[in-house]
Amino acid sequence: MIGVFNHYSNMVKYPIMNKNIKTKIEKCGEARELHYNKGLSIASLAERYGRSERTIYRWLRKASNSATSNDPIPKRTYRRRRKYSKEIFDHIIEIKKELLQRSAPMVHRRLKMDYPESCPSLSTIQKFI
Repeated sequence: MIGVFNHYSNMVKYPIMNKNIKTKIEKCGEARELHYNKGLSIASLAERYGRSERTIYRWLRKASNSATSNDPIPKRTYRRRRKYSKEIFDHIIEIKKELLQRSAPMVHRRLKMDYPESCPSLSTIQKFI
C-alpha cells in the first residue's frame, strides 16, 4: 500500500480547547453584571453575545437565582387531600368481604345506596379493589 494517501493522518486526535470560551454560568454572571451594574440593555446584551433577548432574560434569571443562594431551598411538596373519607373505603372492604364474588359494579351499586351523596366512581372502586 505504498503511495496511498491516508486522509485521516492530518486530523487532530484530541481537540484543542480554547481557553477564551466561557462557560454558560460565566456568561450568565457576566450578563447579570453588565445589565445591573453597567446599565446595558437586554437588546445590547443579546447583540453582544449573539443570542436572543429571551435567552438573555433566562440567563439573568438563572444568575440571580444562583447569586441569592448557594443551596437552593427545596420546594415544599403538597399531598392532595382525599376526596372520599377512610370510612367509605373501609365500607368497600366490608362489602367485598361479605361476598368475595362481588365485582366492582356490584360494590358500586351497594355504595350508592349507602352513600348517595358521596359515592366514589366505578373506576375508583375498581382501582381500590
